[in-house]
Amino acid sequence: MIEIAARQSQLEQAVSKLTGLTLTILIFGALVAIAFALSERTGERVQRFLKYVIFLAPALIFLF
Repeated sequence: MIEIAARQSQLEQAVSKLTGLTLTILIFGALVAIAFALSERTGERVQRFLKYVIFLAPALIFLF
């Protein structure tokens, strides 16, 4: 992994990081939109589960 990063130019590294950040924001936004859409129709247990999924998903995405 370090060898690959050493061969990439700074522009390529910036584009790669920006792409990852953009995808993370889009996924997080989609999760929030889904949670708000479902929160009106679901019970308290499901709302609590959705809250944990929304806040843990970005953390899990950054791990990989």
